[in-house]
Amino acid sequence: MDDPRTKPDIVIDDGTPLVLATELTPGSSLEATATKQLAQTSRISGRMVATCIAVRFPIALRDALPDLRRGMDSSMFEYCVYSLVQRSFSRWPTSGWLQGNSDSLCRCIELAAGSEHQFADGLDELKKLITRAGTLLDIRGSERMHGCFGDMLGHEVGPQTSRMALVLLVIAFTMHSTISGASQIPTLGEIFDEDSLLTPRKIVQCWRYLLDEINCWPIFEIALNLVNCLDEHLAPLLFDWITESVPKLSGLSATTLHDLCGRVLQQLITDRKSLAAFYTLPTSAALLGELAAGRLNYGRSSPTELKIADLACGTGTLLTATYQSLLRRYRYQGHDDKAIHSTMLENCLIAADIVPAATYLTASQLSAIHPAESFQRTQVYTMPYGEQSEGSALLLSLGSLDLTTSESSTALWGTGNAQVRGDHDDALAELHLPDQSLDLVIMNPPFTRPTNHAVAEVPVPSFAGFSTSASEQKAMSDRLTQIRRMLKEPMGNGYAGLASNFLDLAHAKIRPGGTLAFVLPKTFLRGRSWQAARETLTKAYRDICLISI
Repeated sequence: MDDPRTKPDIVIDDGTPLVLATELTPGSSLEATATKQLAQTSRISGRMVATCIAVRFPIALRDALPDLRRGMDSSMFEYCVYSLVQRSFSRWPTSGWLQGNSDSLCRCIELAAGSEHQFADGLDELKKLITRAGTLLDIRGSERMHGCFGDMLGHEVGPQTSRMALVLLVIAFTMHSTISGASQIPTLGEIFDEDSLLTPRKIVQCWRYLLDEINCWPIFEIALNLVNCLDEHLAPLLFDWITESVPKLSGLSATTLHDLCGRVLQQLITDRKSLAAFYTLPTSAALLGELAAGRLNYGRSSPTELKIADLACGTGTLLTATYQSLLRRYRYQGHDDKAIHSTMLENCLIAADIVPAATYLTASQLSAIHPAESFQRTQVYTMPYGEQSEGSALLLSLGSLDLTTSESSTALWGTGNAQVRGDHDDALAELHLPDQSLDLVIMNPPFTRPTNHAVAEVPVPSFAGFSTSASEQKAMSDRLTQIRRMLKEPMGNGYAGLASNFLDLAHAKIRPGGTLAFVLPKTFLRGRSWQAARETLTKAYRDICLISI
């Protein structure tokens, strides 16, 4: 900070500066000092400070200087968070103080580090880039290129699919910028050709190295295939526009970048109204992920013992928030969380969805938490949906809901359960998920109901995603009824919607002593169609916590 009158006590700046203002209790001038830190410019990153945490230290710490670390570990702190909001600021909590030990304060610092201002700026930059580049592809792109995008992402050919492809390319370019300089990875500027163009050949050569030598498959495999889809005459201009935006986006944390891309991707999925698949805000995901991680009981041993699943993962926001919360707790115990990253991705974190682009984003988001750490595979799956080809184990699939009364779902490469891998070995043929095997199921499931009189042209709205035919929708609805009848005490109810059926799925897979963490509609609290769900949860679960926003 340049102004000596507002010199901060502690600055934490990894691209998003956060300031701690500290005083001994009662800290009469602390809050005034904290608000003066906002809108200052950090000398480290050159970015504006949008968050300041005011911390009141206990008086006893003044006498703990001979062993300050032990004093800090045994002390309780009082703190509040000030955030810049347009030309003013907000305080959280609005009155009083949060109280916690050093671990609680550290968790608050990590969770508060994301700047809403920076997020908004990044979202604006990303939307402008996708709109500009998407228009270029719409006007000058070939049928071959658009058809290739459709085949790669499992969507109908059109502007929606080309923009999904662009989002995934932006992630790859930005992650390249983030990890360049390590393991002999050239920067984007170093791989321009003699005509100062970034050509597909150069990108393919570099990213092939990343795949073969660095093992960055979840991030770069799909992007490499998308580069091969691009028309040669469009690629250099497109790459030029993306690299112009990379400096603005690469300053974001990996998680913030993926939150941005996830939000844009959700806006691009035109089926999301039919699927009732709405983006989980990062703040909501952080809240639910923290609460869920706090319920997991693994003592002081490693979280690699856990099995955690989101079977309607979307772009992976909830699962990533939960994983980050677990890693924080592991770090605070004095461990290196990078050391368990590969094991967690290979064995512990399970994600599934019916949207291929979303599952690729989930896999890349999870791997980007420690992008330099290699692993052999993920357990992230794109599930089959609708009528399947002859010879499939299931001729009709409901996505993850097939697992409600089954422990496996057979792979259908291209249209179905293809596993997003860590390396280039063949994908596993199935998702195997035994009953009573999960420590935590966390989900924001689709809320659609099978009847919707406001949409008369759609026979069964809950199964109208991906342009399913009327006969498919009817058959899928009948299939769900069959699954429900196989359950002893089903929570699923057609009038409640698919969210109630996902509760049945979660209940079947959770082990005794495990935890459910769900986003549900408010009608769950009093609606008659939710009565069976309320009764089952009351009977089978304890310490139920309901939070409304």
